[in-house]
Amino acid sequence: MSAVTCRPYREGDEVGIRALYTSVFGLDVDEAMWAWAYRRPKGTVIVVLERAGSIVGHYALQARPFVRDGRLVQAGLAIGLMVRSDARNVRSLVDMHKLATDLARDQGMSFLYAFPNPASRKVHRQLFGWAAVGELAEWEGPPPSASAAGERGCELPASALVAPVGVAVGYRDHGWNTWRFVDKPGAEYVFHYAAGSYAVTKRYVRDKVPYIHIVDWQVPDGDAAIAAHLGSIGEQASAWGSDRLSAWASRGSSLAHHLEQSGLAPVGRSTPLLVLDLDGASPLPGLSRWCLWMADSDVY
Repeated sequence: MSAVTCRPYREGDEVGIRALYTSVFGLDVDEAMWAWAYRRPKGTVIVVLERAGSIVGHYALQARPFVRDGRLVQAGLAIGLMVRSDARNVRSLVDMHKLATDLARDQGMSFLYAFPNPASRKVHRQLFGWAAVGELAEWEGPPPSASAAGERGCELPASALVAPVGVAVGYRDHGWNTWRFVDKPGAEYVFHYAAGSYAVTKRYVRDKVPYIHIVDWQVPDGDAAIAAHLGSIGEQASAWGSDRLSAWASRGSSLAHHLEQSGLAPVGRSTPLLVLDLDGASPLPGLSRWCLWMADSDVY
């Protein structure tokens, strides 16, 4: 059998990567979606395993801007870890991770993070040495009562949420929001504004039930606007005919508290937030100090 080579992405590899998504996960990732997820975020790291001219493994660190301890930094969101079954072994996984983290350090990424599925979780913790800083749970229930207290629309926020020292938060500016919520192929998102903060929702169907889902939550803990956001989300749910609301939130956060007060409850699914520090200039905070309650999540 031919040897397996681990190397950085080269132009044209996307054909084999998309085929790998189909063979490993049964997913049909078209060219437009692949380009949006992997080519558009400048600085994204992609590594592959190649054997006899075929792509048999893949791992990527999608470039994401963050504010860490008052500094604007680049982080990497780990996505797309997959290896074809006939090439899957400890060495192939470790080789991809080492090359990806070396490339991430070379271009100045401050840290890496992930919300992994159970199989990927085990690999990142036991083989790659990532640390869990907390757990997020999926909440579900009837949408909150409708209220016109907040504003809704498709216009992008004018400024990003500012993070104080000791807090890590995903940086949101006009360019980032355009990429994430406007340019994503086939996406339909609604922004909910109140008092300088915002939330983002979309709709989907699960088990024939129409849902409204909180995709992004850029509202600080304790913010008085939380009730206005949830009221606006309830109004949007009514307009869409959504019977259920879903969201991911860390237990103990003000979002989780307000979801519970609105009649939602954890439904049993959870995921850790895993991180790998590449910078070390200041300690990465625990989950309670991340403004990242499963923010920017289309996961349901």
